[in-house]
Amino acid sequence: MGERDWQKNREKTDATTILIVDDDESILFTLRIILENECHQVITASEGRAALHIACTKVPDLIILDWEMPGMHGCEICRQLKSDPATTAIPVIFFTSHNAPTEKVTAFEAGAVDYLVKPYSRLELLVRVRTHLALQQRQNSLTAEIQKRTVELEEKNRELQETNLVLKRLLHEFEEEKQAASRIVQANIEQLILPSLTRITEVSSQQRRQLRDTLVSNLKKISLPVAGKGVEIYSLLTPTELRLLSCIRQGQTSKEIAESMHISLQTVATHRKNIRKKLNISGKKINLAAFIAQAE
Repeated sequence: MGERDWQKNREKTDATTILIVDDDESILFTLRIILENECHQVITASEGRAALHIACTKVPDLIILDWEMPGMHGCEICRQLKSDPATTAIPVIFFTSHNAPTEKVTAFEAGAVDYLVKPYSRLELLVRVRTHLALQQRQNSLTAEIQKRTVELEEKNRELQETNLVLKRLLHEFEEEKQAASRIVQANIEQLILPSLTRITEVSSQQRRQLRDTLVSNLKKISLPVAGKGVEIYSLLTPTELRLLSCIRQGQTSKEIAESMHISLQTVATHRKNIRKKLNISGKKINLAAFIAQAE
């Protein structure tokens, strides 16, 4: 096979498909020769039902349709093509000897994109075919791009919705932890501060100084590790880890911490491990409670 023959076969493989519908065998033959010489793949049908079946199964890129045929009129074929989602986008060019303005209007109302009158010019036929194939290719490209962008937008929208859900959960958890921390502080104030404040007006000056020192010490206990001298050490800890650290500072055992924070012993152990890692004492023989006391 020569280079020219190989090139021609390759072009036919990539060619567009054109369906010609006409009951005149000589016209089918002539149009086939003209279009195949332009490297188009050609399918023919001589009556309406066969044309509709071929259009649905082969889905050609363009249809050249005779106006008047036995059995089913060309306009009816065109209407059925345009009413079927599988074939509605295929451009239809009417090819007929009828040249009345009313017939042209009827053809365009049926869904045709063009109207070519016999006798025809070979050059005019090819120009019209090329034009409508180019327009259809452009339309297909735009449709594919729109579908692609639609899928991308839907995916982005799903990601945004998932992100919003995660953010809502995080905000809810943060609010719960903030309220829990507030309850702990309030409880500590009631246990460590208010009793001393109640007694301070009822005791001697010497005892007041002792109560003052007790108040200062207790205030430091309440604020640590949330604030104070070593606040920068705890800046990486989560609110839950800060609460757990406060419980450790108060001398609570892991079991007591689990009960007070309503978590499992395994979760307590995991938090301890994470806290030691964040405080850079992981793997070191340093007691966590002693480390807190040093930071204080």
